[in-house]
Amino acid sequence: MSFRLKICLLLLNAWLLFSGGQALGQVYHKARILTQRDGLSDNRVTCFLEDSRGFMWIGTRNGLNRYDGHAFHIFKPGAGNSIRNEVINDLEEDSRGRIWVATMEGVSIYDPASNHWEYILPNPDSITLSIPNPIVWNIEIDKQDIAWIVCDVFDLTAYDISNHQFKFYHWKKFSNEDPYISAVAYHSIQRIVKANDREYWLATTRGLVKLDIVTGNFRFLGGGYNGDITDLQYDPESGKVFLANEKNQLYCFDEKASQYGAVPIVREAYPSSRFDNNDEEERWLASRSGLLKLRNNRSDALLEAFIPQLSGAQLPGIVNRIYTDKLRNRWVGTDNGFAIYSRAGRSSSFIPLVAINEPLGYNNMGGAYYDGVSKQYIICSVNPAGVYLVNTITKEIKLINTDEKGTPLKGCMTIKRDNADSLLLLTVNGIYRFHRGKQRFSLLPGSGEKDEVVYRDLLQDDDGNYWIGTLHKGLLLYDPVKNRFFQPKDTLINHLNTVTGFAYDRGSGNMVIATYGEGVFVHHMRTGKSTWYYPVNNAPSYLNIMLINSVSKDAKGNIWLASLSGGVFRYHPENLLKKPLSSLI
Repeated sequence: MSFRLKICLLLLNAWLLFSGGQALGQVYHKARILTQRDGLSDNRVTCFLEDSRGFMWIGTRNGLNRYDGHAFHIFKPGAGNSIRNEVINDLEEDSRGRIWVATMEGVSIYDPASNHWEYILPNPDSITLSIPNPIVWNIEIDKQDIAWIVCDVFDLTAYDISNHQFKFYHWKKFSNEDPYISAVAYHSIQRIVKANDREYWLATTRGLVKLDIVTGNFRFLGGGYNGDITDLQYDPESGKVFLANEKNQLYCFDEKASQYGAVPIVREAYPSSRFDNNDEEERWLASRSGLLKLRNNRSDALLEAFIPQLSGAQLPGIVNRIYTDKLRNRWVGTDNGFAIYSRAGRSSSFIPLVAINEPLGYNNMGGAYYDGVSKQYIICSVNPAGVYLVNTITKEIKLINTDEKGTPLKGCMTIKRDNADSLLLLTVNGIYRFHRGKQRFSLLPGSGEKDEVVYRDLLQDDDGNYWIGTLHKGLLLYDPVKNRFFQPKDTLINHLNTVTGFAYDRGSGNMVIATYGEGVFVHHMRTGKSTWYYPVNNAPSYLNIMLINSVSKDAKGNIWLASLSGGVFRYHPENLLKKPLSSLI
């Protein structure tokens, strides 16, 4: 691979910004990662809570963290008034703005207004006026300010915060009398989620249970496992509740069908095998193997596990908790820190089409183009050479790596559109027409080369001729009617070495020609003459336009040039010398 081609590949990401089309919503989502290096008390993140003041509270196995978006304030057990235990299992906020913390030593309640802690602990002398066990797995506080406190093994506690009254639902009696549940020694509620004003879903170590809080009756809905719970979520729109456990199993109860069963889990493909451009309705669940993503049909789940080569994607290790904040950003707590998947940043998600075999893999992808006619993205890969067709209707991803005659494609650079809405593939040694119906590529006559030419850009002018930029043969013109290549008549531009891009300003009739190392040329289509802009004594600022990587026109017709040597510039046709070719942004 030539040095110029390597430089070209390093800068292709900038080129993609100018290629147009719709935003790709994709399988893998980029995230902001925070760990102990950022000030977190411990990497083993167990739970989240966004309070009414806008703070994010983050529980870990070694301390409670209050996060303001910039720094962490840590709470740990200590002398005087402090949190009771450092292992945080769950977090809730009551109507007074107090933070309820479920720990391995009861419930610690923090009042931010007074900076004061109080506790709910077992009281052996008065079991009806306390929680039954110091190990608290989960807390839910309803609109009536009833705190539902899930203690290990023993009865479910409902604590009336206003009246300071305890009420107990007799889980221990029910579980001991049920033959399936009592078949093993350990059986505990671990998660609770409200179903409606009268009922609650309970995820237990033996299965899913529903509680009627009016009658106090428990109803066992299904099991199939024995182990700790990693997640419990209710989707009221579909009428389904989902339960994940430590054995990497996922179960679903369908209210409408009154059916309980296992949900198939499929490891998310790497590289991606399908396209999904909408994750708004995806439901994410915690799993010991990674992140479980329930697809929109809710009939199966994808497992997104850690892939070292994908920086900013899923963290390694166990996923302990999923939380969605008020802005619908997703917080994923793991044993290796936590990740924030910004709703606004989901446009930066991506589809890995080619496997990267090392952590700092070289970017060998080329240009991307959205074809509104065929409703698909056409994405080029330089190495391995090929073109990926990503269909937005069928969601299928198809690789084409040969032309219509079966000849292997080489180094696919980008896709360009001509005036007739035909698409052309530019490669390192040929130009190909894309036939949408057949989904095949045919070589443009005369464009095939044995050696690397590196076709870099293509633009059709008003006379129908193609202007073609290459990295090794400079500027070429092509007449598609006569199927022949020819050189421009102007001697100023017919000896160029490396042409990287074009843009046509129809108002002035000027063709802007960018090069890599030779400056910028403006060809006047009406006169057939060109003007050369390069650094000389009277225009030293033109030094910044010597290494242009790409040229593009925006929706308003403004022409922009991306330079390796000086940033991004805008072309001004009306007064080039007094107002140099560009404005640095």
